[in-house]
Amino acid sequence: MNWGYTLLNGAIAFSLALILSYLFGLIARRSSIVDAPDEARKQQPIAIPRLGGVAFMLAILVTGLATIMLIGGGFRPLSGPALGFTIVCFLVGLWDDIKPPPAKVKLLVLLIAAGIAAYLGLRPAALMSPFGDITSLGPIVIGSALWLLVFTNAANFMDGSNGLSIGSVAVMLAGLCAAMIGVEQSAVSLLPLHLVFTGAVAGFLIHNLRGKLYAGDAGALGLGALFASLGLVSGLEV
Repeated sequence: MNWGYTLLNGAIAFSLALILSYLFGLIARRSSIVDAPDEARKQQPIAIPRLGGVAFMLAILVTGLATIMLIGGGFRPLSGPALGFTIVCFLVGLWDDIKPPPAKVKLLVLLIAAGIAAYLGLRPAALMSPFGDITSLGPIVIGSALWLLVFTNAANFMDGSNGLSIGSVAVMLAGLCAAMIGVEQSAVSLLPLHLVFTGAVAGFLIHNLRGKLYAGDAGALGLGALFASLGLVSGLEV
């Protein structure tokens, strides 16, 4: 593996994702879909546009596809069910940002999506336990579905200004990438793709840290689902 070549590609991917995310963020700031202040949770002094998640998830999609097409490295970790689950969560979040559905309906849709994704292959080969590895399909599917549902919603519950949720998940994605490379040297080929994630978040945070744009549910659920999915197919022990 040529580390110099990989790092150069990663730097290019990071920069492109950052620029696109920032530019898409400028467009999102013009949206009429806003987070208005209230007397309970939303303490900001003015209404803040909340489609920042659309900006950085779109940057991830565009730059990620370009990275795969130009330099390879494999889209393997986000193939099939993983990519599908991430997109469904993003769309459910966008639905909530535009016209919030009943909470039970939203939770049910996410639960069904997690269950289907786990059944279709978004799961580890085994689950560790004090009594030995669990390899039976049923417990692995149920455990994986619960992990997807819980972590994705946890990222959304933690959402807020000043990069609290989105910045934290970006750091976790970077840590996951390092752990994957430590376990399997060939995973270094995925470094440019992980830098796409980081660059896209960085472009969004330029707006977010200045209090100009929020990620919204689309961003929190989308990025949370991305991390939850990668965690299951990373090759690490679960």
